Amino acid sequence: MSGDKGHENCFDLQKDTATWIYGAGNKGRTIADRLMDAGYHVAGFLDKRADSIAEICCGRVILPHEAVRFISQEDIIIICLENGLQQEEVAEKLATAGLRKLIYLPMHIKQPLSVRRQYRENYAYLMSGGFEHIKGIPLFGWETVYTDYVIIKENHSKVTMWVGRDDVYTVEFKNMKFFSKIWDMNPDIWRQYADRKIEEVHPYFELFRYLKGEKNDLSFYMEMQGRKTKEQREELLNDRKSLYQVYEQAYKYEMNFFMDSPSKGIWNEKGYFNLQDGLHRAVYLLSKGHTEIPIVIARGDFEKYILSRAKKYGSY
Repeated sequence: MSGDKGHENCFDLQKDTATWIYGAGNKGRTIADRLMDAGYHVAGFLDKRADSIAEICCGRVILPHEAVRFISQEDIIIICLENGLQQEEVAEKLATAGLRKLIYLPMHIKQPLSVRRQYRENYAYLMSGGFEHIKGIPLFGWETVYTDYVIIKENHSKVTMWVGRDDVYTVEFKNMKFFSKIWDMNPDIWRQYADRKIEEVHPYFELFRYLKGEKNDLSFYMEMQGRKTKEQREELLNDRKSLYQVYEQAYKYEMNFFMDSPSKGIWNEKGYFNLQDGLHRAVYLLSKGHTEIPIVIARGDFEKYILSRAKKYGSY
């Protein structure tokens, strides 16, 4: 196996390697056409509708459960399903069958940040047609060393990155008093949740369990938000239901919504970030099982964070 990182547990997309496309819909067929036009060897498709769609595809189509009969462990499988959650499920099934050279879009928590970053970067090259840059892809199930942050994007003034939940806290109360005037929040209730790890803000998790369909009492959440009358609470709940649907729809696909609309944080000299905005987005991802959330911080705060890590761990 190759891999520009020089590791036996990584592979590159090479023109002479048999490559299969999982999903023979418009997306899969488009990627297959682009690969063939660029000189890559597309061996065929995997699709549950193999019997009915063979004629519209430019190559062989097999049923997914037949993969182990026709596909070598040295072959590459590109998962081209529209639903990102299904991509992860398919990847797990293929890996169980011994097919681990996979290119797909990871959505969940079963691999470290560094591994998911490698998959995402290579999938982005796939979508943009930069096939020659698809290198150093980890074999599915092989984990690299965990990193506690991964940069999503940066410029001269700001850095957006994935940060572990243990490094993210709620806003400090001195700032919450300011926000409570703007958002009509109840500062007396918020006092007990100020400057705490976000997984400790239980009313927010109760909200998302309720929106998921569980029976939960939202009275404490409503009190936190300063909603006193029945009309105010119904109005806020309808707003949260709409927000939840936006999150659910975005979560099915490529997570771009959450990366493009990160929570806002500031560095606390105690050694963590305080969220100034985006607590609902953060709690939603944690309620889905994520152990990291995307946040945007000032460049100066990022440098303080890196310096803090260097002092803590002895290196950058």
